[in-house]
Amino acid sequence: MSTTTKFQTYVVRPKISLSDEDPVSRVLGNFKMSKFAGCPDNFIGATYDRALNRFLTGLDENHPEILSLPQKEMIAKQAEILEERGLLEKELGVNLHHTNEEFWSQVDVKIDKNRIFSTANPLDRVIIKMIEAGRILPMSKDACDDPLYRGVNFYIGKEYEDVEDKNKVRGSERQVIRKLDELLENFDYAVEVGKYLGIAGISEKMPKANLDDLISDFLEKKPSNKELFLETMKEKREVIQLSNLWKEFKTKRLVEYSNGRFYSGKIALGKTDKESVKKLLSASPEFQAELARLMEDNGTK
Repeated sequence: MSTTTKFQTYVVRPKISLSDEDPVSRVLGNFKMSKFAGCPDNFIGATYDRALNRFLTGLDENHPEILSLPQKEMIAKQAEILEERGLLEKELGVNLHHTNEEFWSQVDVKIDKNRIFSTANPLDRVIIKMIEAGRILPMSKDACDDPLYRGVNFYIGKEYEDVEDKNKVRGSERQVIRKLDELLENFDYAVEVGKYLGIAGISEKMPKANLDDLISDFLEKKPSNKELFLETMKEKREVIQLSNLWKEFKTKRLVEYSNGRFYSGKIALGKTDKESVKKLLSASPEFQAELARLMEDNGTK
């Protein structure tokens, strides 16, 4: 490896699942875990590609992907791989050619939350290359969405990624607390927001402390609820209020859904609830008149 190469530290992190399909994964995910503590995953051996008849090592200068590069780029890449493999072989005292079945079939890698890999360590560098080349684990949080990694419990992240994620979460949580405090200063609107979010038990007659408790419980239930709350707080009050009335319009069948669109009488509204609400709030005299009629039929003051 070139002396100018910068070393990288990697951290094993849980691949969080909040899927409703798997209750165990969902419970673990709520605790930022993918497996129970003390239950690591063990991977023995590099991935063996039967079609190519070779181990996928990340140190193979004659891998078809390398040979398919443009001539100049291929030669440069082969020289880079040969240099790095030579240095690693010297440091480890092991033949790292992809044909060394004794080594590549026996590499034993223990993967558990917060395990550290540093490319300053020769064996760690070999393992990271092997994991990436063989697509054994996702090499980033975003890669976790690849169907190839369905059922995998961990991913390999860069050293500071977790700190950045934590700072984002903390910032979001501080914003939620601030917005909730502001909201609760206006009890009537807080009730409207609670109903808009679909929180059961919200009522204009309840004490403020109970309202605070219900909304707080909703926010703590799952991370996506916090995101929904913050998005809701960006909406105009009139949108929130009419969205709640819209639910009543549908319950009382004052509006009907037909052929992919909502209708109020013969007036065509939107294809979705939100689009319909926005249309009724538009400056169009036709929609303003229709909203007035709907409110009157609904008995809304």
